[in-house]
Amino acid sequence: MKKLSLLTFVLLLAVGYGCNKEDNGDCPTTENLCVEMGDQKIAGPASWYRIPGQNRFRILWEEGQGTTYRNIEIDVYTADSVLTAGTFNFNNSRAAGSATFQWYASQTPWYGNAGSLVLETVTATQISGTFTGVVAKDGTGETLNVSKGKLQSVPKQ
Repeated sequence: MKKLSLLTFVLLLAVGYGCNKEDNGDCPTTENLCVEMGDQKIAGPASWYRIPGQNRFRILWEEGQGTTYRNIEIDVYTADSVLTAGTFNFNNSRAAGSATFQWYASQTPWYGNAGSLVLETVTATQISGTFTGVVAKDGTGETLNVSKGKLQSVPKQ
């Protein structure tokens, strides 16, 4: 009976840990970008690259085409041509140390007007970090919360 109770306890602990891990915004191992946009959960493959000739780096997730096209585009602005770990606040200044956020869905752009991107790990080939904020629908004042944003070993393109 003690073995059965111990086994049941270990199984319940493992299930509880898995649920907490999911609730903390961890991506499935097959995806490297996860986020909640309002009531929508998005997970998929993203990549990042330096925009040629600029001190700007783009993190991009996209899917679909035509009227079903959706994307998340995060641009990070730096003082030079190197991307480093740090916190980048979402705003429209495009100044070094800031970032911009765009959510595009249903043929409508939403722009980040609050929040931040925290790049925890930056190597020559991948980045990892988190992001949260608020996006506003262009010209309407409607907003969505961006929560549980996770970048998990996003490869350089």
